[in-house]
Amino acid sequence: MTNGKNGSGAMKAALVLAAGLACSASAGTDEQWGLGWNTGGPWRPTLVSTKPLEIDGPFVKTWDDITGDNAQAFAPPPGLFAVCWDPRTPPTEAQLAKLEAVMRTAVDEMGVKYEIGGRWSGNYVGADGVTRNYGATGTPIAMTWSLVPDGLSISGYNGEPTSNSTLFATMDAAYAAQGGRATWISRIQSCFDRWAQYIGVTYVRIAGNATNADADDGSNFDSSSGSATRGQVRIAMHPIDGSSGVLAYNFYPGTGAGGNMVLDANDSANFSGSSNSNRFFRNTIAHEHGHGLGLAHVCPIGNSKLMEPFLSTAFDTVRQDDARSGMFNYGDSSEPDGTIATSRNRGSVARGAAAVTLGVAPAPLTGTSDANAATLSLNTTTDSDFHKFTPTQTLLFNATVTPKGSTYTEGPQTSACNTGTSINTLSQHNLAIQVQDGAGNVIATASSGAVGAADALSNVFLTGGVSYYVRVYATSSTAEVQLYNLSYSSNSTAFSISASDGTSTSGVNVSWTAVTGATSYQVLRNTVNSEGTATVLATVGTNSYVDNSAVADGDYYYFVRAIQGSAPAQSFGVSDIGWERCPTDLDGVRGVDFGDFLAFFNCYDAEQSCADIDGNPGVDFGDFLVFFNGYDAGC
Repeated sequence: MTNGKNGSGAMKAALVLAAGLACSASAGTDEQWGLGWNTGGPWRPTLVSTKPLEIDGPFVKTWDDITGDNAQAFAPPPGLFAVCWDPRTPPTEAQLAKLEAVMRTAVDEMGVKYEIGGRWSGNYVGADGVTRNYGATGTPIAMTWSLVPDGLSISGYNGEPTSNSTLFATMDAAYAAQGGRATWISRIQSCFDRWAQYIGVTYVRIAGNATNADADDGSNFDSSSGSATRGQVRIAMHPIDGSSGVLAYNFYPGTGAGGNMVLDANDSANFSGSSNSNRFFRNTIAHEHGHGLGLAHVCPIGNSKLMEPFLSTAFDTVRQDDARSGMFNYGDSSEPDGTIATSRNRGSVARGAAAVTLGVAPAPLTGTSDANAATLSLNTTTDSDFHKFTPTQTLLFNATVTPKGSTYTEGPQTSACNTGTSINTLSQHNLAIQVQDGAGNVIATASSGAVGAADALSNVFLTGGVSYYVRVYATSSTAEVQLYNLSYSSNSTAFSISASDGTSTSGVNVSWTAVTGATSYQVLRNTVNSEGTATVLATVGTNSYVDNSAVADGDYYYFVRAIQGSAPAQSFGVSDIGWERCPTDLDGVRGVDFGDFLAFFNCYDAEQSCADIDGNPGVDFGDFLVFFNGYDAGC
């Protein structure tokens, strides 16, 4: 990868071109192109090797050359390589056309996909020594990384001499005035942390060499895959091509040297540049590891994507397109969250809670994040994300899913890297949103928004202390990744139930807070304060009910559940006790006693309405009989 500008002057160095791809360019006009190799079968070049004015000269190796005797002179190292050039002395149009034709032929032969060059797959040994499987595309993985000890032999993958790694000695000296080893290792760590903020990769650093506690076990760089004592991704440093030119190269995922990174020891001055917390170094590491994740270069050059072939320090590490590419391979940083059982727990929600937005791209070490990026995404139509919420009390819940993205040009690397296809990442999926209970019953759904537009749920009635799950899914999509944000809040409405306490002799009056959006309510009753064993008395369309079946002077607990449309009934989560007054209970003190006897006769003698208890108009002998029958029975 060739650098852009740094401060007032153009940077001189060139970075790696693609995953496992070395990028080389001489400082003068005698510019060289290198060969690329693929070790997954009959090896083939991904680019030709040439000098600027000798595209048809003897330095260009044909297919016959490579498959014939001359192939021995180009014995492929492990992994896949390619080459880029210094933009200060770009090839001519004729050279570009010739190079493009050869490169396209090679790519067609190999089936290489430029933007996504593969992912980690098969089995691996974790930091604990246990062998596990990486899983399928779009699923998260665990990955270990380490720094190789000085003195470990590093082959000349880009044509440089084989020599020992000097990572610690070189970088310790380069950062001596900036905190030393702790600083430059923390800068590397921050790059892995930054990728992990977006994609479904969990990173663990391995160290503990007997003579260097910061290094791995020092096993062979070419053939030793990850283990409990070394990372799947290993970082080394040795001289490559002098100051400037090649800064580093990296390998695609795989065994042996797969995923490994080699930095140029001659560029330590570039790597220790302090601007923006060593952004030059960090963007180099983050870019190279993008290749180690299986991401190839993306065109055109616009200083807007980390994985462009030219290094840019105009931004800090991962941008929108990079995040989407990484998520395609490994899912987003919330994975696995595709089922209720594997949902990401977002915690409790209190009544009246202000809006909280998930998926907002966190700020990088310096500068700002891509405003159109997000840390949440869907891969395909079948992909779903589940977010778990637990209301602390009964409440009205609101949730909105908002697609994130923008329109930009994106395409595979070409020799000129000035073309691509316009893509609108805002509208790759038509998003929808649901609230489900723990059994998978749908409480509410919003899916009417157009592709590229938000979908919102409002005033979804949820019971306190019960967990619910917001499902984000797509009703239509492409094979691309759709980024999104999820916002949620709660209304401040408090819910209560009121059951009358002896105010009526003709039933218990029950009322409750009206629920926005409720189409009906269930009223339940029990003799103990347990909704689970309560009996449903009725389903009504208003927020009040009279229980005429109550036995006078008996205590009853009342419960209410709200129904919104076709969703299951949701409990208020509260109850109230109520009772119906006996017709013979006349003195204002609960229960039938001698005080009621005196009260009745006072009313009866005066022919007052308080003695009219038989249901017929007027005070008469019928009231007398009703009272005495009730008095004898105790109610």
